[in-house]
Order: sequence, then C-alpha cells, then structure tokens
Amino acid sequence: MTDQARLKFSVVLCAVLSGLLASPVVALTTNRTGEYFANYDANGDGKIDSREWIGRGNFERLDVNQDGGIDLGEFQKIYENSAVLAPNKAIAPQGTPTMDASIGEVKVSPDALSREMRCAITRSNRCPDGQELAQTRGLIETGLTPTFPERSFCQGVDETFAMSYSEKRGREASHGGIDIPADFNVPILAAANGTVVGIFSEQDGLARGRTVVLRHSPEETGLPVWAYTEYAHLNEMPDLVIGQRVKMGEVLGPTGNSGNGVGGKISRRNLRRPAIHYAVYHANSPRYAVTRSYVIPEDGYWMDPIALYRTQTPIDSQSLANLSPGEKSVSISVVFTDGSLSADQTKVIWPYPCQKQP
Repeated sequence: MTDQARLKFSVVLCAVLSGLLASPVVALTTNRTGEYFANYDANGDGKIDSREWIGRGNFERLDVNQDGGIDLGEFQKIYENSAVLAPNKAIAPQGTPTMDASIGEVKVSPDALSREMRCAITRSNRCPDGQELAQTRGLIETGLTPTFPERSFCQGVDETFAMSYSEKRGREASHGGIDIPADFNVPILAAANGTVVGIFSEQDGLARGRTVVLRHSPEETGLPVWAYTEYAHLNEMPDLVIGQRVKMGEVLGPTGNSGNGVGGKISRRNLRRPAIHYAVYHANSPRYAVTRSYVIPEDGYWMDPIALYRTQTPIDSQSLANLSPGEKSVSISVVFTDGSLSADQTKVIWPYPCQKQP
C-alpha cells in the first residue's frame, strides 16, 4: 500500500467512524461470556492453558498475570476495546468505483460445477455427504496459530478453523473459517487487493448474515493460487457492487452479528457476540460460480485463513496439518491504527487494525 493510497480519505468513512464512536456499546452478558469460556476450558479448571488456546493467538498478552493460564476476567478482554483506524488513515470506497472487466468472462453457471464441488462448499441440507466432501477439500484442522507483531494488540481468534460444530449444528459439522470478535460497527478491512465477487444479505438465506466475498489473483497475495476471502456477520449491507476493485485495507463494512435469525440489529436481546466470520478458499483457476448464497471456486478448496499469511507453500490443509509444531506459528502482517504497516512490502493484512503497545 503506497503512502498516496493511505491518504485517500472519504467523508463516508468519517461518518461511519463517527457513528461507531456514538453508537451504544453492547457487551456480552456475563453468562454468555462464561459459555464461550467454558467451551475452551476443556479440563474445567477455571483457566485456559496454552494447549487449550492453540490456534487463537494473543495468549501471552491475555495472560496478564503470567501464571500460564487465561482466567475469565482476562478472557473478557478479547471482546473489549477494539482498535479502530484513525479516520484520516483509512481507505473508504471510492465515489466512482474501478471495475474489473474480466468478471463476465470467468463467472460460470453453478450447473457447470459438479455436485460434489457444490456440496463441499455449501454443505447444504440437500447434501447429506457435504461434511465428508468438505473434509476431502481441505476442511480439516491444521493447528496453525497467528503470531502478531511484537508490542501490539490485535483482535485475535476465538473460534478456529475446522473446529467441531457438531454440538451447535446437531449433526456432524466443522467450522468453515475463523471467528474474530470485535465491537459492533468496527470497520472490517479487505485483507488484500481484490475484486468483489459476492454480496449476500440475510434474505439470501445465509446463516452467516450479511456477507462480502473478494477474489484475489496470485499477484495480489503472493501465493500461486486464486484466493477468495469471505467476510460475514456484517451489521449493515456494504456500500460495494459486484465487480468493484478494492484495495488492501479498504473498509468493507461494519462488524455485527447478523445471521441465524438475530437480524443484525444492535440489541441486548442478541446473544451472539459481534464478530467477523472470516473464510478463505483457493483454486488454480480464476473461474467461479455464484449461487443464491455462496461463491464457489471452480475446483476450489477450503483454506485455513491463517495460511493466507504464510506467503509460501504449502497451503493445502493436509500438508499444513503435517507441519512440525514450530512451523505452525504464522507471523501476521497488520495495519496499525495510525495507518502504518508492520511490513512495508506485505500484500496481505489482518482484517482488523492493531494497536501499538509501549
């Protein structure tokens, strides 16, 4: 991202950020926070140790008293005090968007994809073997853990890639992405330069609520594949159009908890915490299909979103799962609240800004 790009401001973005500061803060209830805490405290000892926390990041920073475990009070901090880019350092959608002329050439009909391919990504009720097909296409736990820059605090992961969702769903199921909690209306940032290929509302039948999907060329991520990043549970529909080009760090929309019938409104009745559901897919081909509620890459695979930041192969889930423990810590490039980058030449950043720490 060039200095000139960082300095492109927008009245629209300022209004979004002003609204964030003026909006009421809706925190998790103590009981709801306790439920999340209990999910991770596998041995029920009242503390989450580093093994129980694997794959989420920020363990050392959350363990304030350095006793080797995160207690409930320390755990609560991941849902508070989200970092926000300074208004004059954020990139907002342009008044006249730049469009990607290639979209019409690479978008294919869903019927052009095999049933197996469609079911592996959608895992819909019409696909009784959807979970099995998804696993063959990369929806398996990898054990990757994000490592954020020193002397910084970033929004970490609270629900990891491919963790079991069987209890939640009432059937065999895995989490198709990672969840990163943040306050309501905190702007979600594009992870890399790319093109908008999917915009979905709750009316599209999405359990994930309001969702944006971007497609990234190999040149835009530095990886030898076409990548797709998905940002879900937005609080409002994004001010974007299909085919629009976006820049790394550009605001996609506000964090929310839309989906699964909660309606996406700021309300104390909503039990789900605000968060981004962040999913990534990859494919060798630029072609893709769009159904009522999904973007499906042609011959696509699930990808642990943390692998997007490795900047090297392998990125397939089975190979990542086979890495040694020391190789599973992935350095994450970020943008800080003052608009500076943790790595000047990075092509991919975390979808939330980070706060510099003394």
